[in-house]
Amino acid sequence: MTWAKHKFANENFQIELPSNWKIETIKPDQYQLVKDMTASFNIVSENGRDLAEVRTGYPEVFDLTVRPTTEENTLIDSTPDPAHKMMNYAFISYNGSPNEAWMMLTAIEPEITPIWEAPLDGPIYTGGTGLFQGKLDNKAVLPSVDPALKGTKRFKAYTKTAEYKDLKKTMLSFKQLKAAPAEQEATGGNCVGAQYTYDLGDSGMSCDEAKAFFSQILKQPISTGAAEIMGVGACMMPFDTDPGYCNIDASGGKFTVTKK
Repeated sequence: MTWAKHKFANENFQIELPSNWKIETIKPDQYQLVKDMTASFNIVSENGRDLAEVRTGYPEVFDLTVRPTTEENTLIDSTPDPAHKMMNYAFISYNGSPNEAWMMLTAIEPEITPIWEAPLDGPIYTGGTGLFQGKLDNKAVLPSVDPALKGTKRFKAYTKTAEYKDLKKTMLSFKQLKAAPAEQEATGGNCVGAQYTYDLGDSGMSCDEAKAFFSQILKQPISTGAAEIMGVGACMMPFDTDPGYCNIDASGGKFTVTKK
């Protein structure tokens, strides 16, 4: 087996993978906002099977809030990050479900993953966060695994195969090549979205970051006109022509938001 290095996102990151595996670009999603650090692709086996999805360029996370699960997860295999840089590896079935499992890099340390609500947070690097994971279920074709096996027994058998070991090695090879994140879009000023206008003020956010943050806020439980994402910020909702505002924890500043 020969291995190849693959640099991506303006050479901000690198992985190593078997040379007979392929990289197939996929469409980025709306939350990959750190443009110079954004990449989206699948890792595909020599026989055309999707093995893992890789995405980088999500905004920086400022805090991880413990979210206890109601039913304990099953940790099938794990490797803690020896540098403690939130690049741990986990192979896990969520919420006691034996029929699907995820291989991933995660910011969550292995000893905590069994009691952490799904999904686990992805890897955290300097200047942002990413996603590096592959999903398996009982319908997935797993080479060198007895098809009669089901559930957790099937996934444990997969950990003994060459393909699994190569995929785990590929995930653990993920590293950031540049010590500091690339310069982001200029902050401050005004911008217009589909439903709202934004005055970015001293929030320290770009237009795209403010839009993405507020769209996530709208998905949170709203109580007495306000909603919060723990460790990131909180917003008071706009009403009719009265503007709302969002306080951002990282910068200590805020932006205002008004219905169009």
